[in-house]
Amino acid sequence: MKNRSHFLFLIIGIAIAVAATFLITKNVQQPTDINSLVQESLNQADIDKAKEAVIIFLSSLHDKQYEEASYYYGSDYTQLQDWNPTINKTDYAQLWKNGCEINGLNCLEIRSLEAGQKDDAYIVYVWFSNEDGSEFRINTPDGSSPEETSQNVFPFTVTKSEDGSFKVQTMPPYTQ
Repeated sequence: MKNRSHFLFLIIGIAIAVAATFLITKNVQQPTDINSLVQESLNQADIDKAKEAVIIFLSSLHDKQYEEASYYYGSDYTQLQDWNPTINKTDYAQLWKNGCEINGLNCLEIRSLEAGQKDDAYIVYVWFSNEDGSEFRINTPDGSSPEETSQNVFPFTVTKSEDGSFKVQTMPPYTQ
């Protein structure tokens, strides 16, 4: 008799576990086929690579590794060239050096970031830290409260090149 009641409890426990699993998985939206799973995995891998490109780019600028930073930048250098007309237009390391050390680009340490995909590009939202560890903010001209008069999140656009590399298209924030 004792073995029978243990067996009955075991069967009831298994039935409850199966029912609970069914209810949980029924309410979770799952991809309908393996292609969806593969696509989601590829998208996340690309988002991760876009984040990595921003991290390396910004960390290199912060650490004064300007040559390294230039490998991860994929937009034009017109603004840096305009600010520095006496520097060779293709001396990207020197242009970044002046941009960060003289011209007003804020080449700060990354505090945190989040990323997502929009169309054919990736957007990486970055929060920076000041040298003293406080959160970096830029004052904006409009608004009446501190939340409305400053910006603390900075979007960086990243694109995937034909060769599969990821290039940052946005310069660091600028202040005068």
